[in-house]
Amino acid sequence: PPYEELGLDSLNSKNVDSNIIDMVNFYENEFGKIELEPCDFETKVTESSPCENENWDREKKDSVIIDYRNSVVIENLTKESNNKIAIVYGSDHIKGMAALLLEQGYRLQDEN
Repeated sequence: PPYEELGLDSLNSKNVDSNIIDMVNFYENEFGKIELEPCDFETKVTESSPCENENWDREKKDSVIIDYRNSVVIENLTKESNNKIAIVYGSDHIKGMAALLLEQGYRLQDEN
């Protein structure tokens, strides 16, 4: 849902996700320089590329899109002074974020 429907605005929330530049830098530090093909320039960053790229690796992509972003969010969360925090994120991130929080010493609260 839109943030407004959740009661969130710039006064009571903040975006602590990674940005595209940091994600590219992380990827290149981990896996080497990204080599773009001519057809990559015809595709929006939010769309799947039609390029034939033999270097495509789902695990590498997930390590950035899921794992790296999770670590950035949790790093920012652990610096937060508020005692009521909500994380609005996609379901693919939940297990990884929970594991990172447990590593930091947080515990899961029973739903009962």
